[in-house]
Amino acid sequence: MSQQVTIETVSARFQDWREKKIRKHSRIPEHLRAQAVELAKFYPRSKVLQTLRISNSMLTAWEQPMLGSQCQGVQFFEMKIPSSASEQTVKVEPELQRKLSITLTGSNGCKLELEGQLQMSEILELSRSFLGGLS
Repeated sequence: MSQQVTIETVSARFQDWREKKIRKHSRIPEHLRAQAVELAKFYPRSKVLQTLRISNSMLTAWEQPMLGSQCQGVQFFEMKIPSSASEQTVKVEPELQRKLSITLTGSNGCKLELEGQLQMSEILELSRSFLGGLS
């Protein structure tokens, strides 16, 4: 671990991010997640959790490999769509390196199309933002 990356430094970065984030439930940035995981290798886990004010389940999830490597056999998952979305399509193509294609069409005709190797958290955040913005 670098001398500059201490638990105090990372804690200050988390606090700075919390103070500057725009949305209450914004996703913790990847670089902060990576720093928390790195700290857990050198400090007691309880100290990292308490100092950074994160949960054990969050840290555990950040320590896991990406979603694609865990869900190789998944071909369908259900996503609850509010009534403001009139049409939705979710297609997973495992033969194309787990390429995901999602199309949401709102009742006002606006479309959101997501394609590529996406993390579930990214899909949910984008979908919620899109569906929450429909009127």
